[in-house]
Amino acid sequence: MIRIVADTNLLISSIFWSGPPFLIVQQALDGRLEIVVSALILNEVRKVLTNPDEGFVLSEQEVDDVVNGILAFVTVVEPSRTFPVSRDPEDDSVIACALASKANFIVTRDKDLLVLKEYSGIKMVTPEEFLRLNAF
Repeated sequence: MIRIVADTNLLISSIFWSGPPFLIVQQALDGRLEIVVSALILNEVRKVLTNPDEGFVLSEQEVDDVVNGILAFVTVVEPSRTFPVSRDPEDDSVIACALASKANFIVTRDKDLLVLKEYSGIKMVTPEEFLRLNAF
């Protein structure tokens, strides 16, 4: 089974809008792929959804509901350590999550990850690229 790490943007986009991120989550719900995240990614989801500068102003209860909804279709792994790989050190935790889970892909729109293209056999792709490569 294909295993992907979804970043914060993909998770939030899949919940609030239709489009490629939504279609990827539907594939996970249908059992065609596994989505993996870490506690750090889930914490970033919480942070974005409570930050007015990000365009969201959800109550704590609404954020809890969103995170619990995400937990219904993801596997949570905790990497033992991070490695300095990305030009943005905050993205190293996403890479560490992918390494710990033996993911095939990191699906993201983050340019600091996408510029890497691949790391240790893990491909960095946009949601659109992922859907093109893995048409089920």
